[in-house]
Amino acid sequence: LDESGDTLYSGGPANELKIWDVSSGKYLGYISSIAQRVMSLQVFNDGKSLLVGDSVNSVFHLDLQNGSKKFNDIEPFPCRITAVTLSRDARYLIVAHEDKRINVWDLRFDSITGSLNGHRSYATTLDVDFSGYILVS
Repeated sequence: LDESGDTLYSGGPANELKIWDVSSGKYLGYISSIAQRVMSLQVFNDGKSLLVGDSVNSVFHLDLQNGSKKFNDIEPFPCRITAVTLSRDARYLIVAHEDKRINVWDLRFDSITGSLNGHRSYATTLDVDFSGYILVS
């Protein structure tokens, strides 16, 4: 959901990202060939791009205006990604994996700053609260 709450983006196994108008429920269109399977996505605060985690263990930025993808310089992830989110200041990328780990990456240095363990199964949703200090998984 974008910041205004007007537009919903959804992904899945169909190799496309669907776009919806929330108030009317109307399907607005799609962007194809973005990933084999979208596992998780988040709209950036500017509303112009998405953070996408896919089933082939990569995370990328998707420009919603032209459909281009930009991959981070982060090394490939070791197992399937199940959820992604960004800190409010876009400094930290938080990634949940199928092996039950949640890694926190500092995007300034392209390195892991922490690894969170404790789930009995993999996390399917991640979010950072408005204060920027609490991660919900």
